[in-house]
Amino acid sequence: MYLQALIPAAGLVVAGVAGLGLFDSAWSQAHGVSWGGCKNKPGVMFTKAFTNDDGFVNDSQLDPLDNGIDPGYDKRVASCSASVVDAKTVLVAVTNGYPSYTCRFWTEIKNTGCVSLKRKPPVIHAPSELTVREVGGTPCTVLKPGARALTSFTVHVEQWAKQSSSYQFFIDQTLTEVTKWKSGCK
Repeated sequence: MYLQALIPAAGLVVAGVAGLGLFDSAWSQAHGVSWGGCKNKPGVMFTKAFTNDDGFVNDSQLDPLDNGIDPGYDKRVASCSASVVDAKTVLVAVTNGYPSYTCRFWTEIKNTGCVSLKRKPPVIHAPSELTVREVGGTPCTVLKPGARALTSFTVHVEQWAKQSSSYQFFIDQTLTEVTKWKSGCK
C-alpha cells in the first residue's frame, strides 16, 4: 500500500524535473541535439583584411583600381598590405614607403559568440612615422551574433619618415558585451 502511493509521487517528481529542463542537456548531448547551448559566450574574430595598394583587387567595389600603382600617383614605388594574423589581430605593412605616401585598408570582424557586442574604437600600435585613422565604419556599432562589420582606415607616411623605409603595425579590435547599464563608446 505504501509502495503504491510512492510510485505516482515519484512519477510526478520526474515529470516536474524534466519540465524544468534539467534533463535537456544530458538528453541533447546523448542524441546530438543542440538547444542553442551558447549561454552568453562572447566571441569576435577578424575575418579579412586588405588594402588598395597590394596589387590585387580584393573587393571590386572598394578597391577596383588596385593594380600596384601607388594611390594618387603614377608610380609603382611603395606597397601596402594587410593580413589577419589571428582572430584578434591584423598586421599592416607599408613597404618602400616615402613621405606623403597614403594607402587605405579595410578590416572585417564577425561576432562569433552568442551575445550582442558593441564595437569600440580599435587599438592601433603604429610607429610615429605613420598616421593611421579610421575613416569608415561606426565605432559604436552593435554586432548581433553572426553579424559582420567592415571598417576602413587610411595610413599616411609622415614627412620625417625615411625614404624607402618599411613599417609594420598591428590593430586589435575591442568589443564589449551589450548590457542595459553600459552605454556609449567608452
